[in-house]
Amino acid sequence: MPTSNAFYDLSYRFGTFLILLLKLQFFWLLTLLKGGIIFGLFPATATIFQVFLFLFTNKEVPQELGSWYKKTTNRQFKVINRLGFFYSSILLFLWFDLRIAAHFLRHSFVHLSLLLFVCLFILAGFYLLPVFLRYQLTFSQYFIRVFLLMFLNPFQTLAMVVSSILTSALVFWCPLFCFLAIPLFLFPIGFFTFQAMQRGENLARNKIDSYDLEHELIAFKVLDQRPDSLFVEAFQRTNNQGTTHYQNHIAQIHYTFMIEAGEWKITDAIITNIEQID
Repeated sequence: MPTSNAFYDLSYRFGTFLILLLKLQFFWLLTLLKGGIIFGLFPATATIFQVFLFLFTNKEVPQELGSWYKKTTNRQFKVINRLGFFYSSILLFLWFDLRIAAHFLRHSFVHLSLLLFVCLFILAGFYLLPVFLRYQLTFSQYFIRVFLLMFLNPFQTLAMVVSSILTSALVFWCPLFCFLAIPLFLFPIGFFTFQAMQRGENLARNKIDSYDLEHELIAFKVLDQRPDSLFVEAFQRTNNQGTTHYQNHIAQIHYTFMIEAGEWKITDAIITNIEQID
């Protein structure tokens, strides 16, 4: 019967998901202990996020999860720790400032401002590891990106807070979930962060697709008969980036210019625009 099959399929998926969480909890504890707790915390947590991002993207978990988890953790062990300790040191510094302001500064505005900034910095931390795993940026760019995501996606940020509270309450009131606590806590954070990142990527992609390159073309007659190396260079750059849409678009515009305008050439300004688009 259709209803019976649907219920069986749902039960199977739920059971598979619980087994996945149980495995990830075990891998997390193992990595935590191997790293001496202090040096194992951030790599273990980041790799769980990596599993979830892989799941959201490919609709399946990595093959041979144990070996994949180990290789991924070892590969990013040092850089994840640097990022995690850098974030933790800033958070600790802000917390000390907050304590000092509470005891020695009786100005409520300063105290509330520091408290608000600490809260925002903690919320930004929800995005930090998934953003690091998805993008290749500098340290400063990672923090800029997470704050942008936090402010531009208020629904996802609020959903993370609510899900974190609900998950913590569930683990507190039902100790059985302690065996799944870490991946259960990280799953909704990873899910809503993935949504926020995809939303930003889709907006950027739509902006590029709707960008009318023809309106940005600046042509002038080159008196010294410059060779058409700029167009070739632009085409090669877009080819390296895999932007076939703009290869065709540039080729069409260039062909029109050469037929209708004779000696008119694509200028350096166009090359700059192409680089900004890519």
